[in-house]
Amino acid sequence: MSVSLLKVLFVTYATITVRPEKKTPSSTKQLTRRRIISEFRDINKDNLTFSTPFNTSSVDECDIRLSPIENNFLQWHFSFRGVPGSSFADGCYHGRIMLDKDYPRKAPSICVLTPNGRWEVGKDICLSG
Repeated sequence: MSVSLLKVLFVTYATITVRPEKKTPSSTKQLTRRRIISEFRDINKDNLTFSTPFNTSSVDECDIRLSPIENNFLQWHFSFRGVPGSSFADGCYHGRIMLDKDYPRKAPSICVLTPNGRWEVGKDICLSG
């Protein structure tokens, strides 16, 4: 990823407003910003953004794509393909990840937005055991 793109990501993320009634310490915002930018850099490096089409002929294909929405790096969308050989094999599923302003100290909320027979559409998936 070029330095200018990282700068744009940083500036975009820096403009996210935090509700005035709940101030977040500056060090927490910096940790959140650094972590999200680092993870986005890794996702880009691994060609897992929506700009890369699914490629079933590649042995490295993991059948997942994700990216933050344009004006809010705390909200990400993802798509994944069903596992081959399962009843979900022919499906492509879409979902949303909401990162807390205290991420990574607080877990994200994740929900699937496509009917799938496994999770309730639009309801948070329980991340604990």
